Amino acid sequence: MKLFFKKLLVVPLLLASSLAFADTFNFSQVTDNNAENLGSQLSVNVTDNGAGSVLFTFNNNVGIASSVSEIYFDNQLTNFFSGFSISSQIGTSMADGSTDPANPPGVGGFTADYSVDVNPGPPANGLNNAADFITIAGLLSGASFNDVITAINGGAFDIAMHVRSIGQQGGSDSYSIVGNDTPNAVPLPAAAWLFMSGLGLFGIGKRRSKL
Repeated sequence: MKLFFKKLLVVPLLLASSLAFADTFNFSQVTDNNAENLGSQLSVNVTDNGAGSVLFTFNNNVGIASSVSEIYFDNQLTNFFSGFSISSQIGTSMADGSTDPANPPGVGGFTADYSVDVNPGPPANGLNNAADFITIAGLLSGASFNDVITAINGGAFDIAMHVRSIGQQGGSDSYSIVGNDTPNAVPLPAAAWLFMSGLGLFGIGKRRSKL
């Protein structure tokens, strides 16, 4: 199954009282190859890194067993970002480059400009635990964090996920993100600042019709 990321928080090492602008987005189901709907447990945090980049952090708050095996960006805003790269990950083995499938199944009109895949292939190496995460950094070029959030909400920047090994059936589905939030200054506790130093989270997308 595919999933579109929600927004997650990622912040550099700063004082515990510091604030970071971040938004969290949820995913909606695109394909229904499985009886289970995981939209509520999938999310991506989009955070202003404060250093000319935006962090996208993907999570799977596992309630229903599942594994996010592929993440896709459809970057229609080529003037916003000069590139993407994996910033950090815990509990997964994912890499960018050749992704199979190359585009999220069932998401019409989606052409991936950047994607990450489980490496090696077994879905079990993806996001399958509430403690797992992967953060992707997008290097800004002539745009602001607010511009990116606006683009996500307006559907000009899309993010999708493919989820496999769902529940007892072991099926797969596709998910897309629903952009409907506005950035908020979110304080993080001291422990989180220390743990997340240098990390980035990212993920965005728009609602897509079920195919």
